[in-house]
Amino acid sequence: MNYKQLTYTALFVVFFVVGSYTVVPVGPVPIVLTNLFIFLSILLLRGRQSVVAVAIYIILGALGLPVFSLGKGGISVILGPTGGYIVGFFVCVLVGNLLKKILPKNLAGYIIITVVAGLFIYPLGLLWLKHTLGANWSWHKTFLVGCYPFLLGDLLKAVLAAVLAKMSAPYFRQNL
Repeated sequence: MNYKQLTYTALFVVFFVVGSYTVVPVGPVPIVLTNLFIFLSILLLRGRQSVVAVAIYIILGALGLPVFSLGKGGISVILGPTGGYIVGFFVCVLVGNLLKKILPKNLAGYIIITVVAGLFIYPLGLLWLKHTLGANWSWHKTFLVGCYPFLLGDLLKAVLAAVLAKMSAPYFRQNL
């Protein structure tokens, strides 16, 4: 990576942290803007850059820096109810970068990339949420707490990211 690519990668790590501090607490899994910036990283950065940015974000949080929602950090957060969603960000970026290679670089393609990639956050998130909440929680209750409240917001974040990326992609292509 050259210095510009490294700078943009670091900038997106900062965006992820800012997104995690923009919180609406609703039960064990809060609503955050981190997904919006994850989606933007997929669309605007080179594949390796977005993967590295998310990996750095997760590692910083696991090491105890207060980068996760509500200013939390540490391995206990990764092992807690939101840990599967955090790891799901990494899977989201991998899937998004694969889709970016095969789909057109237009608004419709960007929306498909962000929506489909965003859906890959949920399987790990829900599995880990169910595990951490224990055997007393049904799958129905897990979906009520860890999926349904977020679907519309995540769809809106995916579309917003696609629109923002489409508007700013020429700048990023020119500078990366």
